Amino acid sequence: MPEETADSFDEWEAVMSNAYVPVAVEPPTGMRRFRGTLTYGAVDGVEFTILRSTGQRVKRTERLISRSGAEMVYAGICLAGTGRIQQDGRLAELRQGEMVFVDSRRPNWWESDGHFEQIVVQVPVPVLAERGGWSEPGTPAALTVTSASAASVVTEYLRNVTTLQRTHPEQAAELAGHSIGLIASAMALTAGQLPGELGAKPLARQRVLGFMRRRCGDPALTVDDIARGCQLSRSALYRVFGGDDIGVQARLWRMRVEQAKRLLLADRSRSLTVVAAQAGFASERQFFRVFRASTGMTPGEFRMDSQARQGN
Repeated sequence: MPEETADSFDEWEAVMSNAYVPVAVEPPTGMRRFRGTLTYGAVDGVEFTILRSTGQRVKRTERLISRSGAEMVYAGICLAGTGRIQQDGRLAELRQGEMVFVDSRRPNWWESDGHFEQIVVQVPVPVLAERGGWSEPGTPAALTVTSASAASVVTEYLRNVTTLQRTHPEQAAELAGHSIGLIASAMALTAGQLPGELGAKPLARQRVLGFMRRRCGDPALTVDDIARGCQLSRSALYRVFGGDDIGVQARLWRMRVEQAKRLLLADRSRSLTVVAAQAGFASERQFFRVFRASTGMTPGEFRMDSQARQGN
């Protein structure tokens, strides 16, 4: 993912206006020094950027809108610090883990007083309508998606895509195919509406995957438990993944294998018995069988191979 930096507010205004839409940037009262970084990425027509900066105030005015009528919706996810966003007479406080929407077609401003880091996801409004089924009476701008919101599964999903862009871009490309439908669903839920047909299935899918990720370390977790936990029938659960080559149980095994990989590498003194239990396998024998079928190596061979590659 390419990166661009700025050491002054003038430089940063140019960086921001080039990455998004024309904006004006000014310092908070009393702030002299500035540092900002933008890391770029794009998958399937959706742009993902990671913005890190010291305090600033960013404004999108009527005059700037007249210079560029770009029809964009931005979803901002706070990673560190706090911020405030104002649009359509609403003021949203943005804290770590929360998401908020901004519409480029109407005046708005956002600000932070100190170090601030966020993911910004940029989607053209026509794309949201065509591929996400978004039917707007109005964008739910400056309404916060909190961790307790039904739309928070979309926040988690977008964070995962952004992270994978830096570490495993091919996995990010595979995962990002649902981005537009999920953003449209999150906007509908935030506006107090039901998601459209194009976004409802991806939203249900992410809700199930989120539940599975949280619970995959429990060796007693079954497909029926997943269905009950997501308030779905067993048949509805399977329909969520309809057309997917990976079934529910197979996906659960894959999550456990990925968890085991992280545990194996995080602490090389951790025994394989402990790794098996913490990753959600009912026995060490089951752990070895599933891990080898998935990776072509035993857990011990995987650990030694990773260690050897790091040493080269």
